[in-house]
Amino acid sequence: MGRNNFSHEKLSSESAQSLLGDDERDFPDMRRVTLSRGFSIISKSPKIVVAIAIPFLTLVLLVVFGGILLSRTWKPTLGQISISTRIPPDFCGNTPAEAQAAGCMFEANNFAWMHPDCYDAEMEENWRHGPWSSDLEFWRDHDDNWNGVGSVPNEEAFTGLIDTVWVNTLQHRRHCLHIWKKYVLFAETRRPMDSWTVEGVHHVDHCVNIIRDFNDSWSDQRVSSKLTLKYPSCEYGPVAINISPNPWTSEQKQMHRPRPK
Repeated sequence: MGRNNFSHEKLSSESAQSLLGDDERDFPDMRRVTLSRGFSIISKSPKIVVAIAIPFLTLVLLVVFGGILLSRTWKPTLGQISISTRIPPDFCGNTPAEAQAAGCMFEANNFAWMHPDCYDAEMEENWRHGPWSSDLEFWRDHDDNWNGVGSVPNEEAFTGLIDTVWVNTLQHRRHCLHIWKKYVLFAETRRPMDSWTVEGVHHVDHCVNIIRDFNDSWSDQRVSSKLTLKYPSCEYGPVAINISPNPWTSEQKQMHRPRPK
């Protein structure tokens, strides 16, 4: 007995259960009754069944037939989706050190530091060590008779660390042929090209005139062409997303062949 005259009595488990109302104890049974009544109402009302079934079946049919149609006509893969973005024009910087730090590659034929996407290792290897490589010569200057002065070893010229060198007309002509090959190769494979390779029609005219020099005013051995170290941009153009379908199979071609009238 406390000072407020309240008595405390420990309830037994039976007493605690007796405090619960009938509704609480019978709740599971009530849920079963409610569900049973719901199904009973639906089963007695065909209109409700139809109203529920039609949208559901329509959705299922759309998913199934849509998937079949898509699988028979077009299967896009990751290799078919290409996203291209413009590379900053000054990506390779303005010095050999900046170009190397940016991961650019030196292309001896163009005497230029290239973004990797505008560089072709196989073509560069062919230029440096292929059939024409034995004729490559580099000079620091020329005399009044257009003879080379101050020979530069090929391997030194290939480092991309020299600002200017002089080459003979034969190498200039072969440079033109090599750069045209690069243009065609990159165009066929849809690769970006450097701004020097696609400099413009005046560069093409210049190369044509040198190659077509019928009067031989520029002899092959004349050291007349000055190469200056360049840092061209790698032209991607605006952002573009291209998605192309796989080639049709024989079955798909047959399915889409026009029917005779």
